[in-house]
Amino acid sequence: MADGEDEIEAVEVDQKLSGSQKFALYKELEGYRSLWDTSYVPSKNKQQNKQQEEKCLEELSQKFNLSPAYLKRQLHTARTSLAREIKKESDDQKSRWKFFETLSYMKEDVLRSLRAKEESERTENETEQLIEYHKQNDILWNYRLSSYQNRNLKELSYTKLSELLTGRSHDDIKNRWNVLKTIFNRGQKRRQQGQWNRCGRRVHIAVEIFKIFDVYQGK
Repeated sequence: MADGEDEIEAVEVDQKLSGSQKFALYKELEGYRSLWDTSYVPSKNKQQNKQQEEKCLEELSQKFNLSPAYLKRQLHTARTSLAREIKKESDDQKSRWKFFETLSYMKEDVLRSLRAKEESERTENETEQLIEYHKQNDILWNYRLSSYQNRNLKELSYTKLSELLTGRSHDDIKNRWNVLKTIFNRGQKRRQQGQWNRCGRRVHIAVEIFKIFDVYQGK
């Protein structure tokens, strides 16, 4: 059989795994930490870590007569399904997914990823609220106002803001605003240089802050 025909046969064979094959695959996967643990960093060299991951993917795919691409999709599907079942558990629903216990070694890593995603979404929403609040309360940033020097008024304003952003202290809020100002300064340089497209998601943040700080700068 020609080499091309061998490749076609391999692709056809690895289209679907049986339940027992999946059990075997997921059990074997535990020993390949590079493929499922996002916190696992065996080396400071990113290139070496990438090569290690590719080596593990190739080795595991050969053990189960799968193409690396198909195996990668299978692992992604397994992780997504596990995340779904973990969310069910958080709602006091017992998981009935047959691979839940088999993939329990992934649970902590998936939980970390879910928490990170939730925090990221929360931070993005809070950024919108923070910008809008500063628009409406220029005492917090406009040094040209006589009331800008009134610490009591500013603290009162921050107290109201911390009530709006539950769970965030005054220091948290001030630190976040300082980060946004840094984004503004960098974005301003890009705006002057005509490099807006390089800002990505931060373009929106920078534009909104410009509406505040353009006044601040007397523009």
